[in-house]
Amino acid sequence: MLGKTIRLNRIFKRDKALVMALDYGLFSGVPENFVNLGAVLNRVNADLLDGIVITPGQLKNLPLQFHQTNLIVRVDACTVFGEFNATELITAVERAARMGADAILAFTLLHDKDSNLDFMKRMKLLNDASEAVGLPFIAEYLPTGTDVKQRDALRIIAEVGADIIKTNIPKSTEEMQDLKAVSDLPILLAGGSKVDDAEMLVIVESMMSAGADGVVFGRNAWNREDINGYLEKLSKVIYR
Repeated sequence: MLGKTIRLNRIFKRDKALVMALDYGLFSGVPENFVNLGAVLNRVNADLLDGIVITPGQLKNLPLQFHQTNLIVRVDACTVFGEFNATELITAVERAARMGADAILAFTLLHDKDSNLDFMKRMKLLNDASEAVGLPFIAEYLPTGTDVKQRDALRIIAEVGADIIKTNIPKSTEEMQDLKAVSDLPILLAGGSKVDDAEMLVIVESMMSAGADGVVFGRNAWNREDINGYLEKLSKVIYR
């Protein structure tokens, strides 16, 4: 557990966490305004971030200024060119560790019309593998409308053994408070589709006040005219 504890403390060294997600192209191909990873990251002040989510294939393209940043490696995937009902592992946890990962991230898909045994097997595999190499395991749960309720899913994920949960921004501060109460794990909120700067800052402030532990933003971070200016505003809201 020592390795996991040390790495978790690095991610949450400021108590909360601001993470930039750079794995969107893995699912959709070429995202708008994100043709080249290096071109985007060369515009970003790495000191403003507590971590980045990156794919195994893009690690070799990481600019030097991000070599001291916490690297959260995505180990599973699917594409948007079909039904989003399952993902497949694209790299082993051990390989992610050898590549320099500080944590791993994978989807945890729970469906309300089956026994979810595949989910349980996946969780066992990822828990055992991440424990063996001392990497925190971030479980990502994004409700799609036909899945298990968010509060139930987060409780199940916490019970099975993830270290951090990444999930959608809930609809209200009351729901955010409930998610914290039922899961008892650090919760990082996904940004989803791009939202106006001012509106998103208000949303983040309300969620942080309700107990959120930080954000993992992709399009709502790198898809900005002034990325660093926006990250600085986010930082003030997150760390207060």
